[in-house]
Amino acid sequence: MSYSTFIIDPDKNIVIKCAYDKVFIESYFESKDYTAKFNINDCKNCLHSANCPIKRQKKYNVARFSEKRYKVDLQLEKNGNSRIY
Repeated sequence: MSYSTFIIDPDKNIVIKCAYDKVFIESYFESKDYTAKFNINDCKNCLHSANCPIKRQKKYNVARFSEKRYKVDLQLEKNGNSRIY
C-alpha cells in the first residue's frame, strides 16, 4: 500500500482520510510534509492495517510523508505501478 491511498484535501492541503474511510484526529501540512494522526482502535480493526504505511505509536497512529513522495506514488499508481512500504 502506498502513500497515494491517503486522500488529500486540495484546498486545505491536509490529509482528510485514508483510502479505507478512517478519518483523522489531527492533520496538518508543514515544511512540505503531510502528517495525520489516526485513532489506534480504528486502525486496529482495519482489514488493511498489516499493509498500511502508518507508524504505530502509543497515543495515535501517525502517517507522515513528504509532498514529493505523495506525488511520486500518485504518478506510479497512474502508470500502473505501485510502491509497497
